Amino acid sequence: TSANISNKPSPLTADDVYINFQDSLPMIIDSQEKALGIESTIITFTLPKPQILRIGAITKEELSRFIDF
Repeated sequence: TSANISNKPSPLTADDVYINFQDSLPMIIDSQEKALGIESTIITFTLPKPQILRIGAITKEELSRFIDF
């Protein structure tokens, strides 16, 4: 993934992401898969409707089961 702090190893699981970013992320969606070498999917919830900023390991179709875009 690419959800890492500079000069730190990239996390391999949602738990790893939580450990690194627990104070700055309101939500982490766990695909239950290790996505080694695949970018993270990034979504902003700061707009009236959620918006995907970058498609990565989790597709829009997969996210649409949980989030109304």
